Amino acid sequence: MFTALELTRSFHQAGHRVFVADSNRVNLCTVSNSVTRSLVLPSPRFQFEAFQEQLKKIIKEYQIDLVIPVLEETLWVAKARPNLPENCQLFCPDLSVLKQLHNKWLFYQLQKELDISTIPTRQIKNAEDLKKLDLPAPYVLKPSYSRGSFQLKKVSSKDSLPNLPFDSNNPWIAQAWIEGPKYCSYTICRNGRIQAHTVYPNNVAGDGVYCLHFEALKHPKIFQWIENIVRKLNLTGQISFDFIEDQEGRLFAIECNPRSTSGMHLIAESASMPNYFLEDGDEVFQPSSEAGKKYGFGMMLYGWKQRETEQSFWGFVKKFFSLKDVVFCKKDLWPFLLQIFIFSSALYYKLKYKLPIPAAFLNDLNWEGEEEG
Repeated sequence: MFTALELTRSFHQAGHRVFVADSNRVNLCTVSNSVTRSLVLPSPRFQFEAFQEQLKKIIKEYQIDLVIPVLEETLWVAKARPNLPENCQLFCPDLSVLKQLHNKWLFYQLQKELDISTIPTRQIKNAEDLKKLDLPAPYVLKPSYSRGSFQLKKVSSKDSLPNLPFDSNNPWIAQAWIEGPKYCSYTICRNGRIQAHTVYPNNVAGDGVYCLHFEALKHPKIFQWIENIVRKLNLTGQISFDFIEDQEGRLFAIECNPRSTSGMHLIAESASMPNYFLEDGDEVFQPSSEAGKKYGFGMMLYGWKQRETEQSFWGFVKKFFSLKDVVFCKKDLWPFLLQIFIFSSALYYKLKYKLPIPAAFLNDLNWEGEEEG
């Protein structure tokens, strides 16, 4: 994926040998000249035992010092931790912490335990829970394990309750609807301290759930909020949050993604990015407000959906031509050219699983709660 390619190039430029392992045999990193070797892993979701054995073998055979999981395989890597070589660092929290952050209901409860102001939230296990819900409309419904907003359902009145598919391993949550600007954050932390951090507006476009361009901004309240939870949990790893700020200026975390997100591309503006994973620093890196990146291929496919007015159309054109693409690199062109094939594969998975492209393409990595049943 895009963030894995960003990491690969950054570590290679800093003089490290980089090995990439993926359950997809062909991926953007496979053809990158920044990769020492591209390896294939079994699906962690569907073949976990084989996955952890192969990961263990790779770490030993290639003398891997540091494993950086990128997406939801983070939880599977953490689950495999007890069976992996102790001399190899895994850049992620323990599985128990990851579950608290990734599961939307557990994340709500964690915030309550840490005395953090939260959005009123209820757990919905069945149709009876939904009928008895004490939250006033409007509110939103979403599964405890989900990504993006493609499963999000807004309920505008008690008379328009949706017919939900219930799964005992993945209950729904109901969350009060709040109006206000939304933000995404991405943070690298070690031993309870922030190493690098960025915030960008949540400008949704791709399949209605993913940002296709992102520009850094400074938001002191968000930084302080994240600094607080990183310290209290003594976190080491990558962590991302979605926030909303209401009309009174109160800040709330909507959900947490304990993994990399698009914000990494903004952090990569720093030539020191590998150091944020490798050693504790005295200062926190934050990209300048002028920093911005785009998924060019995605903007061509989906960006036009945002141009509902003449002003937004020209805004789209300006961003498309002014922002740097996250994949294109003159010294490493093959990943950029491979995108057409990758997208074709993603389209196949979209049709197969009837999900938005990113969620379908990563279906064999996703942590959905079934392993806890």
